[in-house]
Amino acid sequence: MVAAAGAAAGVSAAFGSPIGGSLFVYEISRPSTYWSFGLTWKIFFCSSISTFTLNILICIVRGKDLSITNAGLIKFGEYDENPYKLADFPFFVILGIFGGLLGSFFIYVNFELNVIRKKYLVSKNLKVFETIALTALTASVLFFTPRILSKSCMS
Repeated sequence: MVAAAGAAAGVSAAFGSPIGGSLFVYEISRPSTYWSFGLTWKIFFCSSISTFTLNILICIVRGKDLSITNAGLIKFGEYDENPYKLADFPFFVILGIFGGLLGSFFIYVNFELNVIRKKYLVSKNLKVFETIALTALTASVLFFTPRILSKSCMS
């Protein structure tokens, strides 16, 4: 547990994301250890404290007022300092609702497809054929879609 909390704290401080650090450690240690709901909260708390402490130390070192707007030690570019306005909130709500509906639709379709796969894919040969067919379909879609949608690729 201590190693998991330390790893989560490090990832959280580096990227400024306590949830990201907690999920990283969960994903890494899930197959090999016992994981409980209480442990998730303990590791998230540790990650939050490490990110908060790093933000305070950076503000002190740089001589700025204390704030929690730092995004960690690793930066992937500059962020435009345009704060969100109250008028933006309805769009965030709509985006959240739309994302939730799409996610639930994806889970429903995935569940139904797995029921069909269990029913009809009974031999190893059919499973191999399914893998080859899905690989060919994915490669074809990823190859031809840019050519169809963008005529600038064509001479």
